[in-house]
Amino acid sequence: MKMLDLTHCITPEMPVYPGTEPPRLTAACTMEKDGFRETLLEMCSHTGTHMDAPAHMLPNGRTLDDFPAETFAGRGFVLDCRGAAEITLPMLRRREEALRETEFLLFCTGWDRYWGQPRYYEGFPCLTAEAAEFSFLPVPKEKSLKLPWLSAVFLPRFLP
Repeated sequence: MKMLDLTHCITPEMPVYPGTEPPRLTAACTMEKDGFRETLLEMCSHTGTHMDAPAHMLPNGRTLDDFPAETFAGRGFVLDCRGAAEITLPMLRRREEALRETEFLLFCTGWDRYWGQPRYYEGFPCLTAEAAEFSFLPVPKEKSLKLPWLSAVFLPRFLP
């Protein structure tokens, strides 16, 4: 299985959601003084590349540690949505057969071009209500998406 690294490096200068404190990295131990290097990392849970748990938005939602590790790996499909103002039902229907064979649906919106700019956090393409409903239609368990929530993912470097 080919693995895709979707992460960004954590730095004090990295963009964070407006109003969120930037990450702080402080030398806790040094090679010279302690014989090893260790960094104290302080940051909000939604800094940089992360996965939202249902508990982020639902009062009784599950937290990530409630899921077995294998929940977070599997076969994915990247839907190229670059240039679209929204992700619509017809866009999903055109790739329905491929979508029914995958465990993860990733949306390449091209929005990464705004990384580090205020625009990154506003006006990004989202699923229409019909597209969201279609994404969670009942299907046989072995064909359903593994994760019961959605998050925006930007993947242009993995598409032609």
